[in-house]
Amino acid sequence: MENGLPVVLEPHCCAPKKDPRRHDRKPVSLRITVVDTSGMAEGQILNLSLGGCGLRLRKRLLQGQYLWLKVYPENGNTTPVWDLVRVKWVEGDRLGVEFLCIALESLQRLHDLFGDQSTLVMED
Repeated sequence: MENGLPVVLEPHCCAPKKDPRRHDRKPVSLRITVVDTSGMAEGQILNLSLGGCGLRLRKRLLQGQYLWLKVYPENGNTTPVWDLVRVKWVEGDRLGVEFLCIALESLQRLHDLFGDQSTLVMED
């Protein structure tokens, strides 16, 4: 009988990671302005959900930082405003933010964009 190390197979090691997001994302391309304590920066929203969005900015931000965000849609409709968002992650010029405080008008625009899923925003 040979003395060898047991072989342990871990089937979960190659399993795809579960997406931690609670809401579906929609790809978009919207011009934005963000404001923090050090000033303003312009950028782009890459994707949008009921709970947050993915951004591309030239300004360097930090995880946990709080921002004010204003969106400039191409169609010229009322501009949605998020009065308070928090940076959840940063990778180079891309970052993800979660909505903490949203203006009623902006909430209505999210309802219009996401349809029946929009009731999920009230669960948080």
